[in-house]
Amino acid sequence: MPSDAARRLTARQVCDDRQDVEVAGSGSVRLGAGPDAAASVPSQQLRRPWNRQREASEVLPSWALPPTMTVARRRTVQVPESKANVALICKGWARPDVPTKGYGRMGQLATIDRRAATWGVVAVLVALAVAVLGSGNLRWFDAALVGYLFGTLFAIFAVVYRYLIWLRRPPTARLNRRGWEAFRQRGRRGRNAAALPGLVVSNLALQSFIRGRSRSRWLAHQLVFWGCVLAALVTFPLVFGLLHFESVGQNGREYRAVVGEVGTFSFDSRSVVGWVTFHLLDISAVLVLAGVFIFLSRRLRDPGALATERSNDFLALAGLFAVSVTGLALTVSNLWMDGRFYVFLNTVHALTVILWLLYIPFGKLFHIFQRPANLGVAYYKRAGAEGEQQRCGRCGAPFASVLQMGDLKEVLPQVGFDYSTPGGGSYQDHCPTCRRIVVALAQSRAVGGFG
Repeated sequence: MPSDAARRLTARQVCDDRQDVEVAGSGSVRLGAGPDAAASVPSQQLRRPWNRQREASEVLPSWALPPTMTVARRRTVQVPESKANVALICKGWARPDVPTKGYGRMGQLATIDRRAATWGVVAVLVALAVAVLGSGNLRWFDAALVGYLFGTLFAIFAVVYRYLIWLRRPPTARLNRRGWEAFRQRGRRGRNAAALPGLVVSNLALQSFIRGRSRSRWLAHQLVFWGCVLAALVTFPLVFGLLHFESVGQNGREYRAVVGEVGTFSFDSRSVVGWVTFHLLDISAVLVLAGVFIFLSRRLRDPGALATERSNDFLALAGLFAVSVTGLALTVSNLWMDGRFYVFLNTVHALTVILWLLYIPFGKLFHIFQRPANLGVAYYKRAGAEGEQQRCGRCGAPFASVLQMGDLKEVLPQVGFDYSTPGGGSYQDHCPTCRRIVVALAQSRAVGGFG
């Protein structure tokens, strides 16, 4: 019998059909009735009543299932929250003939996606070419920024790699395809193209969809967003050698901003324009810190935010805070401390920036790159609103578009959730209100009525 680590099957399953679960004897529960039951586990790992469903991620050793079996539908069993759980495969819910597109596949270790990795390498090579050519064959490249350059190149590779993987997930791929189909719809291409700038301004620049939820959240997002945009417009051209400053004349106060090989505008370093130009990163840091403080205030005082708090939410804010504070500390050391501790502060700031760049592709801030894809969702929703509407199978009220519900029924089984009913219908055919009613009635029947 091979070890559990030799080959494992990870799945999430919902044993909501009580006929598939029976007590096999003292101390164990058998999944599936009869001699062809898939497996049995200690009964203390399961919690009654069965009608209350809870997700669990569990692992079943490979010897418990046929070697060619892959998960077709994922379900969830009731388990104690305090236990590290084991995946349970109920009778009839694992089929060897249904591919899962890499989700829940047994006997495979995670491997690097060659297509995404190739595009990531291409993006890095393009960035290097921009740095070399844009800096005049490294003539204007600042060697002090080489650490920032390597951090940026790694972030570029990881962002491209993860974005392509994300774009190929069944839900994202479907929304991406539907968005382009709606945008290129005959008879609407001109209107869709004309509406695109407005969507960019409202959805990306102004983020008006957040303002309807909370004005404080919207203000915090705007401060962090524009602070980061301003910092990126200054930092990355400097890192790639695309932007540098040259002195003009002999007085030492006049400077010219040069982009690539093209001189742009000249300014007096002691004028208001000069002060703003040389302190753009300080301004961006102040904007980001203001947004971070608003976020922290809300998360520490709002009961709703506390209830949904996750550890990586504070990690993103901590990274923004560290980068901003250490950057401002450099200015403080230069202006008011006669350069004391400047080398140390510069090293700390460089480390925080590089770590923040490495965090972006893997943390919550990755939604910066996901948000533009939401523009296609706007066209998709508009096309659905103009088409036929789905009516609830219980109350008959329209609640969504037929286009959206059809896509939902096709995509959910691909990611492991199958809500089809024995009569050929689907749980998704009900409106949100009736879904709650149906669940309550099913629970009532399962326990013999409430009260």
